[in-house]
Amino acid sequence: YPSEYGLAGKEVPFESTTKLLAQYQEILKGKSNPLMPAAIWNGGFYLWRCGVCPDFRAGLARAEDLFTSGNVEQKFKEIVDYLHKLK
Repeated sequence: YPSEYGLAGKEVPFESTTKLLAQYQEILKGKSNPLMPAAIWNGGFYLWRCGVCPDFRAGLARAEDLFTSGNVEQKFKEIVDYLHKLK
């Protein structure tokens, strides 16, 4: 349960695609918003499950660090740049 890891939050209502995409962009830039706990939870799970981190708690900590340090944003930009070069 997210609450056991300090990531509890309320359900975030869907308001519009535009707002959702803006919130995603904020997360990529490491800015906290109501969706950040879900991003950390999901990222942490996959970091642990794929063997990058030794346990779930370490995965959560690493995911939070990757978001807030700008590493996720940088990797996203690298992927976008690469895809543009393929066109």
